[in-house]
Amino acid sequence: MAAISGTLIAKAALTALSNNKLRKGIAWTIGLILSPVILIVVLICGLLSGTAGHNNTAVGLCFDGGVISGNVPEDYRGYIEDMHGSFTLLDGTIASVNSEMEDGNSLDSVRVKAIFYSLFFGADSPSRVEHRRFVDWKKLWSSLSSSIRKA
Repeated sequence: MAAISGTLIAKAALTALSNNKLRKGIAWTIGLILSPVILIVVLICGLLSGTAGHNNTAVGLCFDGGVISGNVPEDYRGYIEDMHGSFTLLDGTIASVNSEMEDGNSLDSVRVKAIFYSLFFGADSPSRVEHRRFVDWKKLWSSLSSSIRKA
């Protein structure tokens, strides 16, 4: 019985798809049913793209500096400026730690700053964080990871 109904369904589908007018009607019906879903997905993608662009701009301003738009809220501007100042302090601390490291090991400045950024952006005064302590922790991590790679 199931094989007969499957055969009938396949035959009806072939008949429907062979008729050009009926095939276009089915396509339009499916399009009308799915259009709200497609529209919502496009809207969400557009919003997320704008958010990602905004975040990329904030990261670029923190790492590379530059002119901050006048449309940026004052507290957000403060976060960006303080983080950029922290990166300047981190550069000096990383340089001094790298001069103390042995076996040609050194800290990756960008990686240290990226971790610092992810931990402290939006925090109250990240420039007051004890940078030497943060970089020494990173130094320990770097020596551990190089030991693991050698093993």
